[in-house]
Amino acid sequence: MHNRNLLTSFAALAGVATAAPAPGHKARAIEPWIATDGTALFAGHGILAGAQFDVSAEAGYILDAPAFDVHCPAYYVYNGAASNGTACTFLGPQPAYSAVYAYTDYDTLAVTVRHQWLSAGGVRKVSSAVGTLPAQPAYEVTLDPFPLQVSETTTSLPGIIGDYGTWTATNADFVRDSAGRLRGMQYKLSAAQGYALDAPGFEVSCYYDYNPDATVFPICTPLGSIAAGSQVSLWASVLYNITTVHHQWTASDGTIFQLVGTSDPLPNLGQVTEFTINPDLLNTL
Repeated sequence: MHNRNLLTSFAALAGVATAAPAPGHKARAIEPWIATDGTALFAGHGILAGAQFDVSAEAGYILDAPAFDVHCPAYYVYNGAASNGTACTFLGPQPAYSAVYAYTDYDTLAVTVRHQWLSAGGVRKVSSAVGTLPAQPAYEVTLDPFPLQVSETTTSLPGIIGDYGTWTATNADFVRDSAGRLRGMQYKLSAAQGYALDAPGFEVSCYYDYNPDATVFPICTPLGSIAAGSQVSLWASVLYNITTVHHQWTASDGTIFQLVGTSDPLPNLGQVTEFTINPDLLNTL
């Protein structure tokens, strides 16, 4: 069982991590990443959609950063719009909680690559690099090689990664409409009192009508009494058959915690009716 000192230390860490992304460690000058095997990226029906390329970096290129070797589909963004980018595919080992994203600015041909990884203390960090395509992407035009200049600072993402117990789902099934079309996901979800930190226990019924907006988290219905200030909400993906759950509660000192967990893919719902979720991201709100 976690004690009050541990809770206090987590609260302090989470309070730092969930503030607005802050500049991190400033390093020595960093060698640029070199993008290779660059070509135009086409979407459905042969529509020109950006650029694609391979890029890699050695471990320690900036403090705490692991190595990566990826293939990136850098889709266009328009009018200078901010973007998180599209996830790149790892060509070599992918460390836990490590990911690379990329996008291309349609007007300037600037390419941005972002590397996210898990740093010491469970804090997620992001570094970024920017370069310019050597030519306008087009059929049979080679975009190879071009440098990506790496920023000397990192940012910290909200939340503290850790092991925060287990949530158990039962009676899981897909929801379909009268025509048999997949409409959503439903299940009962529970956790014992004190499963993590001083979290209250819960038993809820969760229903999700699929929505492409991943910011929409309907609240699950309590099946019994639930602690004041506590609620459980969920999102689900019809494409990958996963579900993401938030458990929010108010600690005795007034701190509002939120734990986030995502299931493994669940392609056999209806046959496999039980699964577990291991929440691994702690936020304070």
